[in-house]
Amino acid sequence: MKILRVISSASPLGGGPIYSLLESSTALEDIGVKVHILTLDDPNDDFLEKIPFTLFPLGEGAKFKYHYNNIVAKWLINNISKYDVVIIEGLWQNHSRITAKIAKQKNCPYLVIPHGMLAPWFKKFRFKYQLKKLFWILFERSVINNAEGVLFTCKQEMLDARESFPFYFPKEKIVSLGCGSVSPENISNILNIDFEYYLFLGRIDPIKGIDNLIIGYANAKSSTTRDMPKIMLVGPSSKEYEMKLKLLAIEYKVESDIVFYGPCFNEQKWELINKSCALILPSFHENFGMVVCEALSLGVPVLISKYVNIQSDIFEKKAGMIFDNSPQSIASTLLMFADMSNCQKAEMSKNGLNMYNEYYTNKSAAIALNNVISSVYQSVKAQ
Repeated sequence: MKILRVISSASPLGGGPIYSLLESSTALEDIGVKVHILTLDDPNDDFLEKIPFTLFPLGEGAKFKYHYNNIVAKWLINNISKYDVVIIEGLWQNHSRITAKIAKQKNCPYLVIPHGMLAPWFKKFRFKYQLKKLFWILFERSVINNAEGVLFTCKQEMLDARESFPFYFPKEKIVSLGCGSVSPENISNILNIDFEYYLFLGRIDPIKGIDNLIIGYANAKSSTTRDMPKIMLVGPSSKEYEMKLKLLAIEYKVESDIVFYGPCFNEQKWELINKSCALILPSFHENFGMVVCEALSLGVPVLISKYVNIQSDIFEKKAGMIFDNSPQSIASTLLMFADMSNCQKAEMSKNGLNMYNEYYTNKSAAIALNNVISSVYQSVKAQ
């Protein structure tokens, strides 16, 4: 089996979509599936050198987010028939529309992994929703409705997507993501961090609820005499939004407790997760939460908002704590976690590790994805 995965960018700053693509592609190749990747990156981008797959970066000269580029269309026309199945990763940029169009023309079956980009969260922003609705009607509707399958990471993501747009008739499938892990004994010990901390790991963005986290943390700290671990914010951010959060921390008198670490990857990332007291994710929307999966793999407790789509599974398996992401709920959760005994926290860690091994290893996720790919290929071939 030979597949082509098409994504707008392979930059590590893109977060979950490219990370899950690379993780699952590694696992797919381990079970005999050949994976090539097409991106709209400039071929001179430095980060492309670290991607261990046959890569076609065709975005030279692209200046706009929608990334229209005739080179992509010409390449797909000449090459798409060499692949058994194509997977479109994400929506709302030129890669999805042009890939779906040419795949249909060439009778090449394609799947779509929306990576949470069909979630209705953005409906609260009237202008943004109207703009997306226009693009949906003109372009993305046909991408979704003509796909041989639209792959959601969990049931909640699938249900949420049904609430976003009209004329929505996908072939829905659920295929959980997986993530790699590192044995604790192989994790480096090179970071000079001499304080306890709760870890936020991801894009520093308004959708992540970090402003509520800062206020909630301040409320928790002011209502207890115990020492509170700091909040470590790890991930890329815009200067404007980071400054807004820093001013908020000053306003609530916790500026010395909120650490802006910046982005980190690979060994440093695993060390930061492993040394944290808990992972905290107060998002207003989170499609899957790959970092939650990574924390579970190391037995690190997870404190996540009810808007993280796998929260019901976390709650059922007693692998973490779930909160409404209001400042009051965050404060209450931090205080309850601090009051837990070491034995209770160890039990939560054990539950999380068991949950990862049962559901979220790369191998199990790759087998599930390969089953869908093979089924689609065989179905189309039999027609």
